[in-house]
Amino acid sequence: MSTLPDPHTLTFDVLIPADAQEVVTRTDDDGVKQASVFSLGGQRLASVVWGEDGVLGSFTTARWRIELHDNGMPRYAAPLVDGKIHGQTVQWTPQGEPLSVCTFKHGTGVDYWCDHETGALAEEHPQVDGRPHGIERWWSEDENGPSVFHERHWYHGMVHGIERWWVDESEAPDAGYPKFFIQNETVDRESYLRAARDDSTLPPWRAADDRPHRALPTGFARLIVRPRAWDGED
Repeated sequence: MSTLPDPHTLTFDVLIPADAQEVVTRTDDDGVKQASVFSLGGQRLASVVWGEDGVLGSFTTARWRIELHDNGMPRYAAPLVDGKIHGQTVQWTPQGEPLSVCTFKHGTGVDYWCDHETGALAEEHPQVDGRPHGIERWWSEDENGPSVFHERHWYHGMVHGIERWWVDESEAPDAGYPKFFIQNETVDRESYLRAARDDSTLPPWRAADDRPHRALPTGFARLIVRPRAWDGED
């Protein structure tokens, strides 16, 4: 694995010159800014999304997509080439300790997000050529092992397959789930089952999958970087 970037070098104050000009591009109903663009000498440097109370939430430059902790330190960094993730993404604790490292090539790979306190897998986001593709899952873990509470199927940027959402890990999917999609359009179960017989891009419906228990993805075990014990203090 190549040397990981130092999160201190990826803060907004380091990457964006102090004399850059800000243009607010979106505000909420109260006039509080939600998004901005920073430029210098006519050259666009970064687009910014602001969080509550004007706190910097994330920003994107030509080279990086950065998301921040409340203390201003990066929590996530993705290297960009032509607008697509290319290289190693890194997730950090607020103290700057690496939680996970994932490898992308020209927008293709899987981002694994971890719980900041335990290092357990929290989210799984597969992409192909910069678009969601594959099974996207939100994970949880208890004494019974790993399980999911939300699962959605993508096909080259379209919701295409089965979506499930559980009230908690012991229950069947919440009211209205599972839902069935064909190229972003919601369909009923019978229409989906008929279409899936002839369309190999549609995952089959299996009753057992309506339970939330899943095996952890094999790629996660290879890519995760476990942090040392963290007391939760910034």
